[in-house]
This record gives sequence, structure tokens and C-alpha cells, in this order.
Amino acid sequence: MTRSSGLSRFHQAKAQRCIRGTPPPAARSARMREKVSSTASEAMDAVTDFRRKAASKLEESRQSAADTLQGTASSLHSGTDRATSTLHSSTEQIASKLHSHADHVSELGHSAADSLSSAADYVRNAKLKSLGNDLQWVIKQYPAQSCVVAAILGFLVARGLGSRD
Repeated sequence: MTRSSGLSRFHQAKAQRCIRGTPPPAARSARMREKVSSTASEAMDAVTDFRRKAASKLEESRQSAADTLQGTASSLHSGTDRATSTLHSSTEQIASKLHSHADHVSELGHSAADSLSSAADYVRNAKLKSLGNDLQWVIKQYPAQSCVVAAILGFLVARGLGSRD
């Protein structure tokens, strides 16, 4: 180590960096930490925004499903009432037998409509996680019945959507 100017190599390199405008390692490290912190903050903001939008979309979907179920229940109520009325009016020929069948059909129709109405209230008021857990449990317990119910609901919803055109 020669001390031609009276400075060590370390001090000479440090002096050269200052002359060239290169910040010392501590300043670069601080800037790098600041940049990483800023990027992490932006990422967290983006995740929070995404989560908020996803929750909003899920809420809209849940409300739409509940409204569709309620509409289907109302249609089923009115359709059952029309069917009951039609059946009652034709009882002049075979009154006792048709009245019995009409009342049974009415009970079944209203029972189904009440079940759909209860399902609409459940969907409207339940938390999403509990909806999913309950649905999984029912499907596992009653797989065949679940397929039949899904087919019937699909038919009713498709028919309800098709009649609006």
C-alpha cells in the first residue's frame, strides 16, 4: 500500500465515488428498501382492491340467486293456484275424486313453493362459507336427489329466463 496522496485505497475509492456522484452503499441500500416497501405497499393495495371487488361480485351473485329463487317460488305459487282453480272447475263430472286430487296437488305445489321461499331466505341471509358447506353436506348425503333437484331447478330457471324474451 503506497500512500502517495496520504490516503488508503479504501478512502481513495470512497472519495472517487463522491466525486463521480455515486451514492455510498448505505444510501443505495436505503433507497432499495424504500423501493421494495413502496412496491409491497402497491401490491397490498392491489390485493385489497381485488378482494373488495370479488366480495362485491359474490354479493351481487348471491342476491341475484336469491331473487331468482324468490321469483321461481312466486311463479310456482301462482301456477299452482291456476292449476288448482282449473282442477276445481272441472269437478262437476267427477267432483269428489277431482277435489281430492286438486287438494293434493295444491298441497304439494304450495309445499314446494314454501320450500323454495325458505331456500331464498336462507340464501339471502346465510354467509357464503356456510352456504358452501351446507350444500356440500346435502349433496354427499343425498347425491341422487341432489341431481334431480339440480335438473328441476335448471329447467325452471331456464324456462323462467326463456319466457322473458
